[in-house]
Amino acid sequence: MNHKEKRESPLKGILRFASQRKGELRFAVILSVLSSAFGVVPYAIVGVLLGNALDGSLTVNLAVILTLAALLGYFMKFNLYAKSTMCSHKAAYEIIRNIRCAIMRKMSRMPMGAIQEKSSGEFKQLVMDDTERLEGQIAHAIPEMTASILIPIFVFIFLMLVDWRMALASLISAVLGNIIYYGMMIGRGDMMKTYMSANADMNGTIVEYVGGMEVIRVFNQTASSMGRFQSAVLRVRDITTTWYRHCYPFMSIGQAVMPSTIVFVLPIGVKLLSDGTVTLNEVILCILLSMSLVGFL
Repeated sequence: MNHKEKRESPLKGILRFASQRKGELRFAVILSVLSSAFGVVPYAIVGVLLGNALDGSLTVNLAVILTLAALLGYFMKFNLYAKSTMCSHKAAYEIIRNIRCAIMRKMSRMPMGAIQEKSSGEFKQLVMDDTERLEGQIAHAIPEMTASILIPIFVFIFLMLVDWRMALASLISAVLGNIIYYGMMIGRGDMMKTYMSANADMNGTIVEYVGGMEVIRVFNQTASSMGRFQSAVLRVRDITTTWYRHCYPFMSIGQAVMPSTIVFVLPIGVKLLSDGTVTLNEVILCILLSMSLVGFL
């Protein structure tokens, strides 16, 4: 009986190269989650501040204390984010170094025939360009994605405790926005393969042009070599601009819809308030906390 080999997840595969930096990467995730949590604090405080102001219970001392607490929340958000980014970048550079060393060790064991089948530009793209793209993903995606999942869940649970109807309304813009963004991803796989192929061809042309400059000049092949280089560059440009034209409508509409939580929460909150099922303070708090979710969308 044949058993398909279970594929390793990309994240697990990347973390295999983290060596002694795994602890630092975990610490970056914790700091990122705390940073995002402190980022929600000012919204909650403004909700409390407005609620107390409207019901006449706001005092000068309370206003000062709440304002300082909101400022502290902002400070802690950016301070912890900076520390998280510093830790994650250190781990990312270590991981990239280890991946590049592993690739070079693998290449040293490959048959010369397999090496000669590919251009030097393709190897340069693999060792330098492709691994370089991982840096941003490791340094930002891993810690920030964790925070972007956990904090909205906690905020949503709190909103459910305040009023489940306004809590569900706060999700409508995110659902619609993600549906629109999904449309942008149609055809991405084929387009990415085409782009990677064109980019590898361009890198190969650049390396060959620079490496063979002396021969090109001796045999007066500058025009033809420059023509091949120009064609490769223009092909990458055309593929990139075609993909951007496809993405822009979806991105524009999605970016307009995703942050518009208030458009859905406010009408429902007003209806519930007119029915007497919620208080004004609860409506204000739900509106502001739903707006805090915008930064995670």
